[in-house]
Amino acid sequence: MVGKEVKKKQVAALSENFSKSRGTFLVNCIGLNVEEMTGLRKNLKSKQANITVIRNTLARLALANRSDMKEAYEPFIKGSNAFVMAFGEDVPSVAKTLYDFQEENEVFKIKCGLLDGSALSSAEVAQLAKLPSREVLRASFLAVLSASPSKFLRTLQAVPGDFVRVLNSYKENK
Repeated sequence: MVGKEVKKKQVAALSENFSKSRGTFLVNCIGLNVEEMTGLRKNLKSKQANITVIRNTLARLALANRSDMKEAYEPFIKGSNAFVMAFGEDVPSVAKTLYDFQEENEVFKIKCGLLDGSALSSAEVAQLAKLPSREVLRASFLAVLSASPSKFLRTLQAVPGDFVRVLNSYKENK
């Protein structure tokens, strides 16, 4: 049996992690074996995220001071739950890791999430996971930005080039 002091420390640690995280997800991990859970923990750690399995009562206590999170998570805090907290910049990569893990393991389910104060359903988390990575989006954006000036420059260079070719053709015919 866990003492009150230990429970208070768990609630305080969870509350602090909620405050520090950039995005959180509530997942159902009942039925996962130790090996699968360890693999998920390692994958999340590489993405600057962690997963915490905690009793629902303690989770509610940790959420008591966070009204935005409490509203989003309260309907889903039933059964066996774990909170995944993303601390890094790339929260969509954490969502992708969870989504891919859900696809591989039938017992693992993403219940909901919270990103920048906005509640996400499991379907919205799946959409977030399917977004291209930040690097791909940046490359696409830069390609769009650089395409217009380079096309404009080619058009500007084509006019004098065509004029020179016409003059050259005229000179050769005379």
